[in-house]
Amino acid sequence: MKKLPIFLLTFLLLLLALVGLYLGSSYFFDGGTSVVLRTYEVTKNEEIVRDHLLEYRGDAPGHETSIVFVGWGRQHKKDFVSIVEGVEPSKRKELCERLAFAVTDSGQETEFEASFKDHDSECLQIIRSWIAINRTYQQTYQNR
Repeated sequence: MKKLPIFLLTFLLLLLALVGLYLGSSYFFDGGTSVVLRTYEVTKNEEIVRDHLLEYRGDAPGHETSIVFVGWGRQHKKDFVSIVEGVEPSKRKELCERLAFAVTDSGQETEFEASFKDHDSECLQIIRSWIAINRTYQQTYQNR
């Protein structure tokens, strides 16, 4: 009978460790972007997403954040536009260019254009321009 409490305690500690690893790995691999976006889906607090997008974490982690946000945005178009267009104007263009690079660098151009075909905003125009430039560049150098 004394072994049952020890077994339950061991089981609970192991369960907590596995849950921690699972949640921690999601946070580690995408800089916490998935957690921030899930929080946004519950709270609808756009500022937490904007702050997360604008926070500098280094080039590669910041790029991964942008890729994850763009992928999420394809499924949440109105939220994507509202979040990005709500960024203060002095920082918006730079953010939109980072998102545009994430779209083209991760190969999401076709899916992105299809997702946002019925939407328009300043940021979407910047992203579409980058997509067009990237396609022109690829066509030019593929024909050589």
